[in-house]
Amino acid sequence: MEYANLRDFLIGEMRKRGLGGARNFARFVGVSHPTILRAINDENPSVPTAPTIRKIAKATGVDAVLLLAIASADASDADIDIDARILAQQIKQLDPDERRVIANFIRGALSDKARN
Repeated sequence: MEYANLRDFLIGEMRKRGLGGARNFARFVGVSHPTILRAINDENPSVPTAPTIRKIAKATGVDAVLLLAIASADASDADIDIDARILAQQIKQLDPDERRVIANFIRGALSDKARN
């Protein structure tokens, strides 16, 4: 998934988890649904409070500092590869054997790409 900002991240998480919208996602995160609606507003999304960011981070398994970075700057203006950082955070949560499998897969894919 490509995430240019927190709004895109939240919408992507709602879709990925099959939660059907802001109300169910808010329940999943543990915040009010207007809080999520404000964050995904098309015209003027608002940045959630730090406690809300922490709840979103805990629910989605993404580092709160990364979510704050996403929320505070448009990724097109920042020097952040949001997708790579989120993936790295998720891989970091795996046990060492699972991380080795992922690392070997990536190395193999890069090796194949270099040959082509």
